[in-house]
Amino acid sequence: MSFKSPRDDEDDPDNLYSILGISSNATESQIRSAYKHLSKSFHPDKHPENLELTSALFKKINKAYTGIEYS
Repeated sequence: MSFKSPRDDEDDPDNLYSILGISSNATESQIRSAYKHLSKSFHPDKHPENLELTSALFKKINKAYTGIEYS
C-alpha cells in the first residue's frame, strides 16, 4: 500500500491545475486569468482576520501557477 503526503499532491501536475480550478488543457490565457482571480480573492492583505489561512492558500496558488508555468 502506498501513501501520499500532502506535498506529493502539490507536486502532481494534474493537481496544480485543479488548485487553480482549471482543466489540464487550459490555454495560457485561461491559466493566467484563473491565477489573477484567485490571487486577488485570497490575498492575505484582503483578509487580515484570517491571515494564517489566506497566507497558506495564497502560497498554494502561487506554487500551482509557478509549477504550471515552468512545466
